Amino acid sequence: MSDEDDLARFVVRGPKEIRFLMRQLSERTSLVSAYPADAGHFALLSILDVPESPDEHLILDVSQDEAQNTALLRSERIICVSQLDRVRIQFELPGIQAGRHLDKPALISRMPAAVLRLQRREFYRLQTPVTDPVRCVVPIGEAGKSQPLDTRVLDISGGGVAVCLPDTGHGFHVDREFTGCQLFLQDTQALVIRLRVRNLFKVTLPGGNEILRAGCEFVGLTPAQENHIQRYILRIERERAARGTE
Repeated sequence: MSDEDDLARFVVRGPKEIRFLMRQLSERTSLVSAYPADAGHFALLSILDVPESPDEHLILDVSQDEAQNTALLRSERIICVSQLDRVRIQFELPGIQAGRHLDKPALISRMPAAVLRLQRREFYRLQTPVTDPVRCVVPIGEAGKSQPLDTRVLDISGGGVAVCLPDTGHGFHVDREFTGCQLFLQDTQALVIRLRVRNLFKVTLPGGNEILRAGCEFVGLTPAQENHIQRYILRIERERAARGTE
C-alpha cells in the first residue's frame, strides 16, 4: 500500500459528509486553529454557520487580533485543525474573504474539498524525502555532559518519528526519554521537542546493509508544534501528488 493509499483511508471527500462535519464543529462551538500557509502563527476561530447555499460557503468568526485577520485574508490557503469526540479534524480552506453575519464582522470561505479525520491511534505516517531529508538532533549522554547526535528521520507522523541510529545505539533503549531534541523540518527553524523511545530494532535494507531503527513518540507537544508537523506532512503529500509519485 502506498503512502497516499494509507492516507486516503482517513480522508472524507463527499460534500454531504463534509457539510455534516462542519455543522458538528459549528453546533459544538469547537475551536478551530487556522494557520495561514505563509505564516508561522495561527488564529483561534469557530464556525458560526454552515448555510444551505449553492456556492457552499462557511461562515467563521473573526479573531480579536487584527493582525491575524489580515494574515488570514491575505493567504490563499488556510490549514485548519480542530477536534470532534477526540478525533482530529483537519482541512484546508481555499482563501477567506471579509463579510458579515447577523450584522457582525465575519470571515467567509468556500467549503473544504476534503477533510482528514484521524483518531489518536490512527496517525498517518509519512516516509520522509530521501533527497531533502529531515533531521533530528538528540542530546545523548549524562545530564551536563550530553553530546548532540545528528540522526536522519525515516518517517514522521503527528504522534512521533522513527530515526536511523549508528549500530551502537548510543544509549537508546525502550522508554528512555530525551529532552531538548531539535527537529528540523527542512525550511523551518528547529522545533525543540521531547522524545520517548517506544521500540528499537534492526532493519535490513534492500542492498543487504542493516540499520538500527528507533521508533519514538512525541511527549508534550504544544498545539502549535502539532500543527506545524501536520502542515509539513500535508505539504510533502501535496508535492508528491503534483509529481504523480507514490
